[in-house]
Amino acid sequence: MAKLKIFKDNNFNAEIPSADGYVNVTKNLILTANSYDYFRANNHKAERPGLLTDHAGYEGNTKLKVYHELAAGGSEEITNANCTIEVTEDQKKPNGGNPSKFNIGFPPERPLSVNYLKPYVQVLGSILFDPSEPDGDKRLERACQFLFGIMLLTRCR
Repeated sequence: MAKLKIFKDNNFNAEIPSADGYVNVTKNLILTANSYDYFRANNHKAERPGLLTDHAGYEGNTKLKVYHELAAGGSEEITNANCTIEVTEDQKKPNGGNPSKFNIGFPPERPLSVNYLKPYVQVLGSILFDPSEPDGDKRLERACQFLFGIMLLTRCR
């Protein structure tokens, strides 16, 4: 399944997701009206990889990058030259009529485990139980933004 990923400290070998990167994409791209509308417009299709990387923002002093998985293994930074991002709007079934139809990203081979999700769960736990943020509502909001960012970039909504 094609996935776009943002790694902590841009270290794709460690495979640790960047909480700041996914939260930034949600806040800067989805929750900001002008950015959302601009990204969604078809006439900006060729710019989307660069725009997405810009919206990933910073983790401390590190400018975050967005990576795509390679068929041969590993990851590569996305650019406007090596990546195209299509925007497909979520749709709901109209009332009555034909049966529902859904496209789901299905693994090409049956996984023996889903433990590859552990780093994401660990980051989610660190957000939810962050001792530096005493406000539980703010921690919950950041956790929701992190989850939305993951679901958006990995097609798991």
